[in-house]
Amino acid sequence: MSKEDNYAPVPNDPNVLLDNKHWGRHGDIKPENILWFKKYEESRRNFLVISDFGLTRFNTADSRSKVAYDAVKGFSGSYRPPDVDLKRTISQRYDIWSLGCVFLEFVSWFLVGHDRTQKDFTDSRLQEDGSHTGSRILLEDKFFNFNPSKDDAPSTADVKTSVTDVSSPNEAVALLVMYAFRGLTKYC
Repeated sequence: MSKEDNYAPVPNDPNVLLDNKHWGRHGDIKPENILWFKKYEESRRNFLVISDFGLTRFNTADSRSKVAYDAVKGFSGSYRPPDVDLKRTISQRYDIWSLGCVFLEFVSWFLVGHDRTQKDFTDSRLQEDGSHTGSRILLEDKFFNFNPSKDDAPSTADVKTSVTDVSSPNEAVALLVMYAFRGLTKYC
């Protein structure tokens, strides 16, 4: 009899706890949930660590891309992907979109500073927003515009111009950021 035949699962074994759910989604990636450590143990390098796993969900291989949009409980409005508004199934792309938005803000903070990013970049996304809820207009600083369906045409979403037209003192870096973000948003 081999050692594997006598294996009894340990209660704290992650495979037992997750019940073969090896695919996950954080569900609330935003700057407030990313911690910066100047030093970790003996390393001299800086570290960014994702925190706040309260909305994290794990799924099996069969269900990893089949979470209904209305099953998402809580999220950060600014960093949510278009999938939520388009009522698509939610997958790991949700986190990729959110992380791309955060990285874009990080680059902006690096290039022009936190205060100017908050004032200019956030304000420009607010000014460009066209979210409509009933007869009221609700402005949001999200990174896309939602275009409701008209006639037989389905609803769509477009990355805001204020996101792709990030200006900076260094045009080469701005172009790199635009290129990276466009690649990230091909599924809109």
